[in-house]
Amino acid sequence: MAGEVPEAIRRYFDGLNNENWDDFNGIWTEDAELVGVGARPRSGKEDVLTYYSTVLVPYPVHYDDPYAIHVAGDIVTVEIHFTGETHEGVPVEFEAVDVFTMRDGMICRLTTWYDIDAVRKAATRPGTPSARLKTLVRHAAKRSPFYRERFAAAGVAAEGVAADITTLSPTRPSDLAGHEVTAVDSKHIAQEITLGNFTLPLVATDIAENDETLAKALETAGVTSDDRILALASQRGLAAAAALLRATMVVPGGADPVAAAAEGKATVLFAPAHADVAGFRSKAEATGADLGSVRLVVGTTHNAGGWPHAALWGTPATGAVAAACTPGSHDLHVFDRHLVEIVDENGARLASGVEGEILVTPLGRRGAPLLRFAPGARGSLSDAPCSCGRPGPLLRVS
Repeated sequence: MAGEVPEAIRRYFDGLNNENWDDFNGIWTEDAELVGVGARPRSGKEDVLTYYSTVLVPYPVHYDDPYAIHVAGDIVTVEIHFTGETHEGVPVEFEAVDVFTMRDGMICRLTTWYDIDAVRKAATRPGTPSARLKTLVRHAAKRSPFYRERFAAAGVAAEGVAADITTLSPTRPSDLAGHEVTAVDSKHIAQEITLGNFTLPLVATDIAENDETLAKALETAGVTSDDRILALASQRGLAAAAALLRATMVVPGGADPVAAAAEGKATVLFAPAHADVAGFRSKAEATGADLGSVRLVVGTTHNAGGWPHAALWGTPATGAVAAACTPGSHDLHVFDRHLVEIVDENGARLASGVEGEILVTPLGRRGAPLLRFAPGARGSLSDAPCSCGRPGPLLRVS
């Protein structure tokens, strides 16, 4: 060190690490400025302090270690090793440099540097399923009026539900009707899904997770970057999922998807349950359209029109949940972004291979958490290994 470390610098790191905001607020000049990586410049003490009300939100566990402090007159440069943990239990570490400008013993300017791309990737990396479930339950207990009421009525606490989710009864669509299910501020809602008599709000991370899970489902079903996908019915997030796989979407020209498939040389047809694949093929044969490029139908359809079919299962409320790795297989790989249970009429879990009601908990959901959601389907789970080598349980939908 080339000089004595100002007391305000010591108080800065103590306030930050211990979230001692009362003392922290007293170390800034009224005209303080802050230039943070990836954030808009802050001007004025109040504006600077609002930055700290949000920057640590992703890290309920955090510690800045100022391992090297260099003082040169009114300029204090601090080398920092950050260690923390996200809400999903993912550890995050990175190096940073903070440069403080002092005036009369107080901080009048701060500029920060660190690898923001690396930090964002680490901060958004999914945690283990058990850690994600704990985070989800805590979020539901704190922010969802619907689940606060259910927890209170059942006499269970968030920690107990996180440790054993079966202590909570299944959530059925009829339970959600007429209740406040939103668990975030309205300004964070990016999309809303209306399903019968209830609406589910989604935040940006919910949408991204749905897109990524659908991409995983397509990949599991055998879709590659070489494929050209034509959707036979609208599907939320399909274009984004295809982009993640670097596959090409074939967009129907006008109202004739058969012509679009032939002209675009579609190789994969995406077919939700309400898509009429058999009718699509019959029309192609009647018009002489060349669909020889089509090699696979992916989706929840029950009639693949004679093409090889890789099944996918999910619901509008939960997004994609599981997909087959082999055309014609009835065993679907469950993605670790969901907790899937098979239960009896009392909500108790059933043994491997026993058919019962399917419950789904999307582990990353923030806009409107769904705990043990019952979409009205039956099936069974198996722990038997799949020849493809993918881990996780296999779901068979009845």
